[in-house]
Amino acid sequence: MIDADPDYSADFAIALAAITTYSAVSSTHMRVVTLSGDRLHEITRDLFQHFSAPREFLIPDEHRIEFTAVEIPEEQTASEALFEFANILDASFPHTCLRYTEYDTSWLINPSMDCEHSEEWAKQWSETTLTPSDQHLIQDFIKPRPIYPGGMLLTLPPSFRYAPQISCPGQVIVVTSNTCRRKIFDLVTRQIVDVTLRTSLSERNSQANLVHRIAAPAQNIHILMRPDYLTKSPPTMRRMKILNDQLGGFLTGLTQFNPRSQYMSVLLRVLKGYMDNHHMVVTDMMNRLVSQQLCDWASSNSLLSLKVENPKVYYTILDQVDYNHHIAYFLSIPSDDSWINMIKVKIASALVSGYPDTVLLTERARSGLAHSHESLTDVIETIDTFLQRDLANGIVTKFNHYGNVWASVSVIDAHVHQVVPPGVKIKSVANGYFQVDMTQCTEGEKSFRTLRSSLVDNSIPVGEPTPLRILKKPEYLVICEHLLLAFAHQVAVVDFSTGENVFHDHLSGVKLDASPEVQVLVNFALVKKHTNADRAFGVYTSLIRMMDGQTAVRDWNWIPPQVWNIWNKWSDKLELYTGRKPNDLWPLPPPRYNEGETIGVKLKK
Repeated sequence: MIDADPDYSADFAIALAAITTYSAVSSTHMRVVTLSGDRLHEITRDLFQHFSAPREFLIPDEHRIEFTAVEIPEEQTASEALFEFANILDASFPHTCLRYTEYDTSWLINPSMDCEHSEEWAKQWSETTLTPSDQHLIQDFIKPRPIYPGGMLLTLPPSFRYAPQISCPGQVIVVTSNTCRRKIFDLVTRQIVDVTLRTSLSERNSQANLVHRIAAPAQNIHILMRPDYLTKSPPTMRRMKILNDQLGGFLTGLTQFNPRSQYMSVLLRVLKGYMDNHHMVVTDMMNRLVSQQLCDWASSNSLLSLKVENPKVYYTILDQVDYNHHIAYFLSIPSDDSWINMIKVKIASALVSGYPDTVLLTERARSGLAHSHESLTDVIETIDTFLQRDLANGIVTKFNHYGNVWASVSVIDAHVHQVVPPGVKIKSVANGYFQVDMTQCTEGEKSFRTLRSSLVDNSIPVGEPTPLRILKKPEYLVICEHLLLAFAHQVAVVDFSTGENVFHDHLSGVKLDASPEVQVLVNFALVKKHTNADRAFGVYTSLIRMMDGQTAVRDWNWIPPQVWNIWNKWSDKLELYTGRKPNDLWPLPPPRYNEGETIGVKLKK
């Protein structure tokens, strides 16, 4: 019996693969049962039908006492509606708010000022944002904290799932949203991009059903939602993680099963049929995994086989990094140098602990960049001093200006052991131009210990960090080579020929913007000098679609020419789907946007 994940995550799909395969070959009579708040997923139905006709049972709704439903007016943001509603509640004891963020309000006719930055809001709520990795700790976050005024406001991830009842003090408010942010396989860039989407009816039901997970009297539970929130079906389907941000990890995770397994070939055939009729998503990713030397084609059934030297290490790490095949591959590329392996673990632990949000520019810095030349110069020079002087003792400080990941590792190392007052999550540095997420620094240190132990347990030598040794250039070049292999299809080219830094995705040719953090943290003048050419190559780990519809790199990490040229012989394989060659597998022009994507378009009417 399996709790079906409506997002179809890789761990759920692989668990379903394992139990279905076992039940099919077992001599014992068995049944596989999935439980879900949604109807049977069509992928699951197709898989089950291969073995026998699936039976679907609809369990009647349990009779529940009515809670209070509050309509969010179309002229208000959800935050404004929450602010007004909370003000009419009894303020003599703290309340609880569980909120799904409304990411796109561009359709509002007359949006008022943002109430979330007001003093009244700060008095009303103590805010915490839950991530998928810590959502199991929701009960700890909800506990009242006497030293903080107001109630507890928890922002939930779009994929929030929690089995037990949630005990909430005071009045409980659930705030729904008709938009969400998800990482999807973007058909514009052929990359994984963080975009804003309309919530599907499945997601809206999941949000609304949260009221039935709360352990509180019905009269104390309130839900805020838009008109027709549950009755007007949005024209979009819920995204499956195994066909989006976890596609590469899922495909490589399947290689641990017997390639002759009937289930595996059926599973792959169903998925390819589901997505490849129009967009070739699965075929695309399988070709990438082969071209970057992570996989080979297996001898049968068009399946993949893992090519890494130590498959056990790869599978162990893959499970620990949420099926991010780039990170798992990065740590699986062999090196006999324990010092290099230690630096790689530091990089990987930063990537899985909130990067690139660990180090962000403050509003003050962003304002300085947007105003006069003098203020822009002050921001850049202050941050430059911070990176070189304040982080001077870091083991990778010498390379801070060559990429966001190097600067982030230095910041985490410098701040993870600093004592901060209880409850302080954000620390301001660099004269108030940078904010460091202390929670993510702590998580990065925990991830470092976990990942390091996994490698050591599998006979991979990993050294101990020491302030008496710093990263040297030959070691840096080896790590850059491993980064390029691991993120081979996430390469952004920066063109210096026009006098400005113009970015393009190397695979698709799509023009990219760069986040302010990329523009400030990376010293492109230095990169241009050392590249000695009109363009430079760098890998990125994160793309985001901005509200104007443009796509931006959120980080960029320079790959020196001597490293790039090593792999130039197979660089053509990084251009599979650009449409620039007659034999391209993907010669069609890309769509302007994805199904269900808002990119700031009008959602109503």
